[in-house]
Amino acid sequence: HTELGLALAAAVDAAPAAVVCEMLDDETGDALAPEDAAAYAARNDIPYVEGAALVEAFR
Repeated sequence: HTELGLALAAAVDAAPAAVVCEMLDDETGDALAPEDAAAYAARNDIPYVEGAALVEAFR
């Protein structure tokens, strides 16, 4: 996650800094499933981007 954040910063000529957080499932405490994270983002009007999509875009 950190590397992707720094790559995004570099792509837009921003300072090499990133804040990363892990979304957790409130029932299990495990990492939130990608489909649940995407649904949360959609409900709250937050952009959701998969790391794999970023890697592919930078190739």
